[in-house]
Amino acid sequence: MIPPKLLSCLLVAAACLAVAGGANAGYGPAWKGGLAPTVSIDRPSPNAALRGKTRAVVTATGTVPVTTVEVKVDGEAYVAARQRTGSNKWTLQIDTTRFANGTHRLSARATDALGSQASSSVTVTFANESDRGSIYWGAFLDGKDTYNYYYGGNWGPAPWDGDTWHRFESNAGKRMSLVHWGMGTLWQHDFEFFRPALDLVQNAGDVNVVDLSTGTVPLREIAAGKHDAVLKRWAEQAARWGHPFMLALDVEMNGYWEPYGTTPPARNSPADFVGAWRRFHDIARRAHASNITWAWVPNIDIYHKFAPYRQLYPGDSYVDWTGLDGFNWGGQEWMTFSQIFSTNYRDLLQLAHRKPIVISQTGSAEAGGNKAAWITDMLSVQLPRSFPRVKALLWFNWRIYQKGTWQAWPIESSGTAQAAFADGLNSSYYVAGGDLADLPLRTKVPVP
Repeated sequence: MIPPKLLSCLLVAAACLAVAGGANAGYGPAWKGGLAPTVSIDRPSPNAALRGKTRAVVTATGTVPVTTVEVKVDGEAYVAARQRTGSNKWTLQIDTTRFANGTHRLSARATDALGSQASSSVTVTFANESDRGSIYWGAFLDGKDTYNYYYGGNWGPAPWDGDTWHRFESNAGKRMSLVHWGMGTLWQHDFEFFRPALDLVQNAGDVNVVDLSTGTVPLREIAAGKHDAVLKRWAEQAARWGHPFMLALDVEMNGYWEPYGTTPPARNSPADFVGAWRRFHDIARRAHASNITWAWVPNIDIYHKFAPYRQLYPGDSYVDWTGLDGFNWGGQEWMTFSQIFSTNYRDLLQLAHRKPIVISQTGSAEAGGNKAAWITDMLSVQLPRSFPRVKALLWFNWRIYQKGTWQAWPIESSGTAQAAFADGLNSSYYVAGGDLADLPLRTKVPVP
């Protein structure tokens, strides 16, 4: 029989050997109580001003070997960095032009062989001011519900009513480079029906931006080719007209409030939308309608509740501009321009970072905040400094009845709002209209 003291010593020794064996066999239980890895961002330094492409350098060490280091900007997904051979340094190149100018948080996360993690972050500034150039500007101009109310009389929508058009430009203090209006659905009228309106804008030296809808026709039918004859006729007539214009097809398709929407209870799927878009685009290409600039414009989706942009995007070869619609509804829903657009602006840069962006519809309420200050911030701060890929801005100048009330979107809703709009547009950053009539036939609308 083994004496109790000797037995105890043998058991302790066996346990120690087992622990040592486990530690040598893939970092077993003995490592569980060890330290987590340490991680630090060597480059860029805190508060650094960054432009173009920059390289993040991260140091990561641990009692257990570090297996991965990842880096992210703000709330985006982490991206794996690359380890320098034989060192504890990891690097990743970041393209700052994919993000809005301004303050950003750069975070690094290290993971060791046991899954323990540590993270570190620095605050930096992206400042690609040299790339900002200039942008087009314009508006969707209603007369009946808007200028009838503000001025009395009998006003109609632009471009048909020149008085509405010119009154707005007088109030804004600058000629529009883009005139935004709607053609209704593909099935109501062909392209030729709108030639007089198109020519009004063209002859004024401005660029047409037209909304066009597929209406209640199921998108899967369009994708399947059941309506090719109508699409072909429309595209052939557009090609014969020849002048560059921007086509915003089925705007806000990611929601449920339009008949062509793709979020339930709307009955179309994202795949239906992509198929219909590509079908129309391919028909227009065969018709040599190269004067169509295709603008893909979802609604803002700050909390990602609607059909995802990635599922709805037809692809880079099918889209010329991306875009967003979004409003400051005021009251308890008061939001700054940055709060409205920043999240989805970053989404667009991830999705199609080489594409110019059009703000297709925006406006601000009066109630709940300072509309004049909101406009000044948008025109003088946000667009020039923080949204460099936005190359066109379209104001929604319509006192429209929505959400049970008349919305005060027009710049003329107050004298201070109108003055702020005119003051902001006084910058050369906003391209004036009047000399865009000679753009080459059958070409895209150029990026300013």
